[in-house]
Amino acid sequence: MLDWLVTNSWVLWLALFLLLAMVEIMTLDLFFIMLSAGALAALFAALVGAPFWAQVVIFCVVAL
Repeated sequence: MLDWLVTNSWVLWLALFLLLAMVEIMTLDLFFIMLSAGALAALFAALVGAPFWAQVVIFCVVAL
């Protein structure tokens, strides 16, 4: 299961992006939009073919 998730990490980042965007729409705190932008950047990194550890670093840096 974990191997499939690392191999198809774009699914994880897409789901996380959509979830965080929905939470941001509901709360309008402008906190979750930073996290959703990080998930979107990690999604693009996953689609390009970056390793999973690089995707996590990109998520953290963009969200910060």
